[in-house]
Amino acid sequence: MLFFIVNPNSGGGRGSRIWGKIKAYLDQRQIAYQLYLTEKIGQARELSARITAECRDKKERIVVVVGGDGTLNEVVDGFRMLSPYAALSYIPAGSGNDFARSMKISRNPITAIQGVLENPKVRYVDYGVVCAGREEVTNRRFCVSCGIGFDGAICHVLLHSRVRSWMKRMHLSRMGYVIIGLRQICRSQPVAGTIVLDNDKKIVLKKVWFASAHIHPYEGGGFCMAPAADYRDGKLELCIVHGIGRVRLAFVMVMALFAGKHVSLKGISRYSCREAVFQMKEPMAVHTDGESYYMQTDMTVTCMGQKLKFI
Repeated sequence: MLFFIVNPNSGGGRGSRIWGKIKAYLDQRQIAYQLYLTEKIGQARELSARITAECRDKKERIVVVVGGDGTLNEVVDGFRMLSPYAALSYIPAGSGNDFARSMKISRNPITAIQGVLENPKVRYVDYGVVCAGREEVTNRRFCVSCGIGFDGAICHVLLHSRVRSWMKRMHLSRMGYVIIGLRQICRSQPVAGTIVLDNDKKIVLKKVWFASAHIHPYEGGGFCMAPAADYRDGKLELCIVHGIGRVRLAFVMVMALFAGKHVSLKGISRYSCREAVFQMKEPMAVHTDGESYYMQTDMTVTCMGQKLKFI
């Protein structure tokens, strides 16, 4: 049985248009499905939890997300991973679509839904978990990337920016990321901190602009921050930008647009691990798949290897 969770507002209204095409295709072929349209932040998480919790009837339920990376993030965060009868699928309708870019999912919605119905390919993929906070610890899953610092601050601003909504309507979301990014380069301040990898290797850093942890290579609508990331290897790929000035930071971000050409530059450190513990001297903005996870000083990021059933 197909269960569609659709964000009609994703991609500046692209979600609604894409769902219209999918609906016509399904109705013409008399394919049964259930539809849930999201109306507010957090609703996709609740729907995902409810749908996958009902898999006790031992009938396979395929949750098909139609939206952007943010909608997909909510669905993964609510997904009941323990059920062998629950599977996830995705049809990109957002502005960034970094997950679809990595997974090579067609942006043609009919081609994408045909792949689910006619030639389903089951893959077990990694996802990540962020555990953050000191007094009150909370958990949040992610399927593409998470980050603390400069990239998190960009996501925070974008979520509440008029520039983002205008850029979405014009289908120029990457440009919105660049515009806000340039402003944040002027406003952000680097912070000292430590990172412990796999409870073994401790790294002391000064002037950390940001540190991102990746399941997939891309974030921010095509910035290839971690070209070596592999969604089936059970590991996080870390990209840490530190010890450089503002002009150099801008250059790093420009080079990241060109298939990850930033990785060999001064001020870039890369690590591969299953778990990373971050302790920053001052609170920094955190994001999970581009969604705000507030300001944090301490967080642990863990890769859950091949625990998510994806079609």
